[in-house]
Amino acid sequence: MMTKKRSAEKTVRDIRRATRRHYSAEEKIVLYSTVFVVKKVSQSFAAEMVLTVMCINERPRKTLGFHTPAERFNQCVASTG
Repeated sequence: MMTKKRSAEKTVRDIRRATRRHYSAEEKIVLYSTVFVVKKVSQSFAAEMVLTVMCINERPRKTLGFHTPAERFNQCVASTG
């Protein structure tokens, strides 16, 4: 039984190896640079989102008596605790 399983696994590996796409050096450079750019953009986007959220939450609101949402939240938490 084990030999059948091993031979089946070996057959699958051989098929995958035979049908695997082989990339040229130029294609690899393009693929790696694309991944790098996407990571870089997502990191800068995350940093920009943090700054935007901070700006929104640190701005005083007229409806909150000219307090920031963070100050009002802290007051509510302190009064319940």
